[in-house]
Amino acid sequence: MQNKRTWLFLILLLILFSLIVAQQQQINDLNDELTAVQQQCDMLEKQLTEHITPPSQAEGAINDGIVVE
Repeated sequence: MQNKRTWLFLILLLILFSLIVAQQQQINDLNDELTAVQQQCDMLEKQLTEHITPPSQAEGAINDGIVVE
């Protein structure tokens, strides 16, 4: 009887270990995907800042002269 319990315990430990390894692999995959998305966001932000031009000095001077009371 003790031998059956030992085998059952070892099988349960093996199943638990397999589940932990699978969960860790999913975490690693999600981490890789998150890194890729962060890199894409950084690239898009860089592209946006390169294509958006700041207002010219003349436009800034016009807006500075407006006073609202």
